[in-house]
Amino acid sequence: MKHFFYLAVAGVGIFASCGNGNDTKATATTNDDVILHAWSWSFDTIAANMKDIAEAGYAYVQTSPANTCYIGENGGLALFSQPGDSVTGKWYYYYQPTDWKIGNYLLGDRNQFKAMMDSANKYNVKVIVDVLPNHTAIDHTAVLPALDEAVGGHDKLYHANGFTPIKDYNDRYQCTTGEMGGLPDVNTENPDFQHYYMTYVNDLLSLGVRGFRYDTAKHIGLPSDPLDSLAARNNFWDVATGREEVKGLRLAVPADSLFIYGEVLQDKNVKESEYAEYMDLTASAYGHALRTVLDKADFNADSLLNWHHPVDGKHLVTWVESHDTYANEHESAGLTDEQIRMGWVFLTARQNGTPLF
Repeated sequence: MKHFFYLAVAGVGIFASCGNGNDTKATATTNDDVILHAWSWSFDTIAANMKDIAEAGYAYVQTSPANTCYIGENGGLALFSQPGDSVTGKWYYYYQPTDWKIGNYLLGDRNQFKAMMDSANKYNVKVIVDVLPNHTAIDHTAVLPALDEAVGGHDKLYHANGFTPIKDYNDRYQCTTGEMGGLPDVNTENPDFQHYYMTYVNDLLSLGVRGFRYDTAKHIGLPSDPLDSLAARNNFWDVATGREEVKGLRLAVPADSLFIYGEVLQDKNVKESEYAEYMDLTASAYGHALRTVLDKADFNADSLLNWHHPVDGKHLVTWVESHDTYANEHESAGLTDEQIRMGWVFLTARQNGTPLF
């Protein structure tokens, strides 16, 4: 992580001084890659800053979703809506797919994406793309005809339960087949959809992408989860990670050479260990604990000594805040810049975990 790592090591003493004073030496290998989350940066902006990203020591840069998306508010590009607007911000729309092709009005087209990838290759920075096969736009009539046709018709695009709002997020059937926040749930088990989606993934890989962040991953069923009536088997994750082919198509790059992680937000009935068989996971509970410590300026306000997670820290992505804790829940919006930076320093210096800045 170059000089950023050394800054972090120097800064971790701020936290360590609040501990019990017992020094222990780490004997295990530390995974020390760092991801820059270029949230809502256009492809052109990322490309223009790639040299600085590389020199700052980031191994990866993560883009916002690159897929075709719903055009909201007459194509406005402001990050957040103005007071009195009826929606929460323009950034929300690239999480509403209308097709799975590279390029959207918020971040840039396919040529701009390719130029960004060329810049990443020049400076030896790997690119992670935020992908979201779980749902489409709230206005599902905006889905493009090519997608409907590819999956066998509009009705085949969604789960039978896909327009039923989730009432209990700890009910695995509701969680993995139901409508989340108005977003209708895609039938990710439809082989025609899987083939169409994997064509998009392989196009990204062909341009040099070397990682994926799976948005709303816990809303896509595991083999052990209940089946939707339109699904023969819950095999999306086997297809997405290259364990299975679908209609002759397979993940173009071996999964073990990619950085793949899922947004599996922790709750009472989340199968973290089973998801971890396919990919790394987000350490959402650890982020909450860290924000508590920062907010109260007290190392003992919550435990930072364990990961609050059943999965080993080497397979967790850590953060002080995510775009959701900031823009959606506003849970982290009250932290000062100094508190946020101190938290990042702590995560960077802490053994294991891959910090997402």
